[in-house]
Formats: sequence, structure tokens, C-alpha cells
Amino acid sequence: MAATETVSSAANTGEIDIFHQFLEYKGVTLIAMQKPEILEALQEWETRPDDVYLVTYPKSGTHWIFEIVSLIKNDVEIEKIDRRRMVYALDLALSHSVEGLATITPGHEMMAKWESPRVMSSHILEEFAPEQIKKSSKVIYFSRNPKDVFVSYFKFVGPTLPAEMEGMKGFLPFFLSEKMFGGSWFRHVKGWFARKDDPNILICKYEDFHKDLRGSIKRVADFLERPLSEEKLDKLVELTELKGMQKTYQQIEENMGEEGKSVTRLFGQLPYLRKGKVGNWKENLTVAQNEYFDQVYKQAMDGTGIEFEFEL
Repeated sequence: MAATETVSSAANTGEIDIFHQFLEYKGVTLIAMQKPEILEALQEWETRPDDVYLVTYPKSGTHWIFEIVSLIKNDVEIEKIDRRRMVYALDLALSHSVEGLATITPGHEMMAKWESPRVMSSHILEEFAPEQIKKSSKVIYFSRNPKDVFVSYFKFVGPTLPAEMEGMKGFLPFFLSEKMFGGSWFRHVKGWFARKDDPNILICKYEDFHKDLRGSIKRVADFLERPLSEEKLDKLVELTELKGMQKTYQQIEENMGEEGKSVTRLFGQLPYLRKGKVGNWKENLTVAQNEYFDQVYKQAMDGTGIEFEFEL
């Protein structure tokens, strides 16, 4: 299906202009990294029996669940994790500029060459995900309450956004609408939660991992059929608490230099790790913004049976 292209009139902000060009594809607004040809090529994607797919809406704990699953798959031996694989996403061609996309190899093409076992991250909407993944592969969907997602998303890419999304006040209506690039949080969450009873799909919540990291990790390990000893479970908890993740990312940058920054930061510039808290939205949303958020949330989520905790 052909995509129609529209380019934002906003001026380039620094070197990162990838959020200034948008595509309309099957009723969803995509940024240029989310090429429609990638989504179409994925329909012919070949899965493997030991594949694990980590699906998230952006800024929902992608790197947290990646670290947890990678450690489980590598017997909690952190040095065995191939950090170079962290710079790819199944459904994206990661480039900081629109011009640079022409020379970037899409994530799925790189992943097709990887040796097994493969742990692959993706922000793909359920409706765009290949049937062969949804039906037969192990998929972990990691979700987070939308207020914290909104704040984290804005803090992450705010300086690179076009003028019409400037400031939290400008970004909020886009985030809460179907015009949001990559699809709205509501569309993303409702699509994947509809598959919560599929035996090969595990639905997780960021807030649950904050309340009980040990129990949540054990649940993931059991789902992956890789049960952990008490000793290894203790070690994995230590490594994946925020301070453990921060230490690991610091070591990656120290050991790998500029290449390390491409692992720990988007385009080597925008840090993936921030506060890692539940309820940080309270320090950022005004009363009026929070009331607006609640109104849209209630209208979109009523009757779905999906509930999130907004503070702990």
C-alpha cells in the first residue's frame, strides 16, 4: 500500500531532523524511520523457535525489559550480552536524519543475519505485526502508564520536535490524539492487550516491576522457560534495579567509547535512562493538563477493562 508523505514546515533543530518528516500509512502517522516498506517486508519475516520479541510503546521501559530478558537468556552472565544488538529495532531504520535513511540498513535486515538466540525490540503496533510472530513466537509486551510515558517521551525528544509540538503544552494534544507518530498510546496498548490470553504473549506493566521486581523477573523467566536459581535471581535483581542499570550503562560508555554512546543513547545523544520512576508526571503536568489528560484517558479506556497505576 502506497504511503503519502508530508514534511513538517518546522526548521531543523540541531542535527536531529528525523521527527520533522511524517508519513501517513493505513491511517497511522509514522516518522521517517518507520518506513512503510519495512512494515510490508516484515509480513514475510522468518521467525525461529527460540526468538523473543520485546514490544513496547516508546519510553515504556524498553531498555529495562531488554536487560532483564537478555540476562535471563544469557544465564545472568552480563558479559555475554552483545551490546551492538541494542542499536537496532525490528521495525525501524535508525538514523538521526532523513537524508541518512538512504544509507541505513533497517533493523529487520540486520536481525535476519543474527545468530540465535535472538532478543529483538520493537515499537510495532499489533495491527502491523506479522501474523507469524503473533501466533507462534514468544512476545513480551511491556507497558507503562501514559502520563509517565508522555513526560518521559517529551523529556527524551523534546528538543528535536517540530515547532507545532514545541513545549509540553504543544506536545500533549499530539500525544493524546490519533495524529501521534507511531500511533497513539491508546491504540498501541489496546491492540496488544487484546491478545493477553494468547499463551505465547506475556503482558507486563512497568509499575508491577517497580512494586515487585523479583517476582516480575521470575514471571518473565518462567514464561521464557528459563527458571532461575535463587542466587541468579538475586544477581539479576541487583543488575536491573535503576542504580544497577546506570552502572552498566556507564561501563558500556567507558568500555566502548563513542560506540558505547550509540548503545546507551539514541543517535549517541539522547540518553535512554532517565529517572525510572512511577508518578514523575505529578512534577511536570499542570492541573489543567492533568484534567485534560484524565478526560481523554477516560473516554478512550472506558469499557476496555485495562487499568494502570499512575502512582505508587
